[in-house]
Amino acid sequence: MNFNKLYLKISMLAPKSMVNSISTLMEQGGFTISPRIFIGFTLYLTFFATLASVFITQIIVQSQTLRFLIPAVVLISIPGLLYMLIMMTADNRARKIEELLPDALDIIAANIRAGMTLENAIWLAARPEFGPLRDEIKKISADTFGGKPIEENLEKMAGRVRSDVIKRAVQLIQEGIRLGGEMSKLLEEVAEDTRNTQTLKKQISTSTVTYTLFIIFAATIMAPLLFSISTTYSKISQNLMVTANTGNTGTLLQNIPFGGGGNSNAINPNDIFYFALESIIATNLLAGFIIGQIRYGKATRGVGYVPVLLIISVTIFLVTQQTLQLLVQGFIK
Repeated sequence: MNFNKLYLKISMLAPKSMVNSISTLMEQGGFTISPRIFIGFTLYLTFFATLASVFITQIIVQSQTLRFLIPAVVLISIPGLLYMLIMMTADNRARKIEELLPDALDIIAANIRAGMTLENAIWLAARPEFGPLRDEIKKISADTFGGKPIEENLEKMAGRVRSDVIKRAVQLIQEGIRLGGEMSKLLEEVAEDTRNTQTLKKQISTSTVTYTLFIIFAATIMAPLLFSISTTYSKISQNLMVTANTGNTGTLLQNIPFGGGGNSNAINPNDIFYFALESIIATNLLAGFIIGQIRYGKATRGVGYVPVLLIISVTIFLVTQQTLQLLVQGFIK
């Protein structure tokens, strides 16, 4: 069976705006696979993974809430994770090109001073050590020698890279070409401006370390500790209600939060536990985005922090909860 044809047919279900957005991101990330095949594969995987989670939860899970929640999470998380993957790839590629751009501009400027035309100077700057930037330089040169205007090729190159720094540098070069300025000097100034921008970003990243540490501390340590105390307290309250024998004591304990007092609609410790776990996951997910926005100016750059934050915070939550239960074991027997 040719799965690519199947994926192409499935991708027809996606709206055109989504296809265009994914196509742009995949081009910026340097992917060679067809965007429609990727979209079709994502829809195919999401559908069957969600269907499998529905059947599995109906057999294994007793809670009606989890029977609905787990398939919903699978339905959202699979396309979300794959979308974040291509977005992170595009951002990483753009960052590499930004770092290499000043050196490439210096080489192009030196070639122009040596007497080369701008087109030849750009072509000879495509060196292997430039990695993804080399591929972009080759595309510009190939299109230029093919007869297309170099300004148009530079504009296309800026669209293939997910970077405001690259777009600004391309705009300056285009203005210089149109106005007929001294290109070697202009390219050197653009290279210096790009270096200054990168240096400023590093200084900002360094100055925000305190904020980053505070966010990490609050999300991975304080939140799990507080939630573990709440879940342990709810279990103590429930067990005190169960062991209450006297009428007066039972009347008094009916007013304990989470005790329930025999009310079937009362919140039980399991509800508190799952709420705490979901809150910790959401808190650390948002913490990762905030760290990415503060340190790098892009929320998606913080996605790499999320798995580490989640592992640490969930571990602290579970370990602290078990430790507290052992410490108050005499109360909850």
